[in-house]
Amino acid sequence: MSRIGLVLGGGGAVGHGFHNGLLAALEDTVGFDARTADVIVGTSSGATIAGLVRAGLTGTDLADRACGEPASPRMKAVDERRARPSQPAPTRRVAVRLGLAVPASPRGAWTAVRRHGRSGVGAVVGALLPAGTVPTVAAGGPLGNLFPGGWPQDALWISAVSIDDGERVIFGREGDPVTDVSTAVAASCALPGWYEPVVVEGHRYVDGAVWSATNADVLSDDHADVDLAIISAPLSGSTTLLHWWQRRHLRDEARRLRAKGIEVLVIEPKPADVAVMGVDIMDKRRRPAVTRHIRTSMTERLERGDLAQHRKRIGRR
Repeated sequence: MSRIGLVLGGGGAVGHGFHNGLLAALEDTVGFDARTADVIVGTSSGATIAGLVRAGLTGTDLADRACGEPASPRMKAVDERRARPSQPAPTRRVAVRLGLAVPASPRGAWTAVRRHGRSGVGAVVGALLPAGTVPTVAAGGPLGNLFPGGWPQDALWISAVSIDDGERVIFGREGDPVTDVSTAVAASCALPGWYEPVVVEGHRYVDGAVWSATNADVLSDDHADVDLAIISAPLSGSTTLLHWWQRRHLRDEARRLRAKGIEVLVIEPKPADVAVMGVDIMDKRRRPAVTRHIRTSMTERLERGDLAQHRKRIGRR
């Protein structure tokens, strides 16, 4: 039986819809229940979905909720445990007044350049942007009551980047900083220049996507011990320069995993999917339509399209 690592990449509110639809399609077509993944790696919006899966929700639960369908008993039970955000989530980006902008960590930017070179470009940019002003409770708060022990027993790895030294951390992995799931997800979602950095053990952390939209390479860590990586990559289908950079980074990560003998399945949006997803990844109004479309398109790809050849391997659970 395959040991599966599930990677849920960043992608904003639209990325939520992509993950919802994909996980529901995997459940519909091959019976793959995301909760059974041996390791789940979450970045930015993917960190939120990863946390909800480890809290006990299936892909079908997530998709039905996004589309306004009746909640399952499982979803109702989770809702009863969920913390309510102490402040409303922001509805728009916070504008940065360039005349008053002060880099969050010039020293951190310089450290990232020296230590990581081209691979740390995102960390450099994140350190040079002003510190955001939106409280991160809006990002991590809904997960607050779901893990009273601080962390789930099954492996959940959440990425973030320290703007003080440019280092990537993976919360939940042995040897990395220790915190609770809500704080880790808030850090992974702390978009530089928008959200306030999240402080853990004296370091300020921001969005894990400034390092990589997927951070799939962490599955090559011996602690992961997987032989199949399923990577949900919402940002890899568009043609913008940013998405090109993220896609190139993902290709490097996939090569690294294959070099370790891990089979890799990268699932990216097709042009028709991108058309539905739109250009504003933070537009929450598109989430239901994206969820429905991706669930349908991924079902088609899994049954008769480019993903059909992988059905047998994914379904061995």
